Amino acid sequence: MVFGTVINCMDGRVQFPVLEYLKLKYKVDQVDSITEAGPLKILSEKREQCRLTALREQLKVSLEKHGSRLIAVAGHHDCAGNPVERAVQEEQIAKVLAYLEKAYGSHITFVGIYVNEHWEVEEIIKG
Repeated sequence: MVFGTVINCMDGRVQFPVLEYLKLKYKVDQVDSITEAGPLKILSEKREQCRLTALREQLKVSLEKHGSRLIAVAGHHDCAGNPVERAVQEEQIAKVLAYLEKAYGSHITFVGIYVNEHWEVEEIIKG
C-alpha cells in the first residue's frame, strides 16, 4: 500500500477535494491527513511550540510507520484559522515546503496546493 501525507486545514470543505486530488495525481492508495486550524500560519511563523511538536510527531508517524514519500501542504480560500490573502498563503506554502525539505530530505516529493473559491485543487509548487 502506497501512502502520501497532507498537512491541511481542519476545514471540512477542503478535505475531500485534496484527498481525491492526491490519490489521482500521485497514485497513492491512502493519504495520512495532518490537520490543524491554519497549519500554514503555525508552520511558517514557528511561534507555537506545542502545536509545532504535535504536527512534527504526526508527520514522523506517517513517514516512518507508513512509509510515505509524498508530503503535500495545502492552503485554501476562506481559511478561518489563517485569514490572509491567497498570495500570502502561497508564500507560506513555499516557506513551509523549504523547511520540510530541509528537515526530511530530498528523497520525498513535496507539493504545495491551494484550494480555490470553487473548492478546486490547484497545484502551485512542486519540489
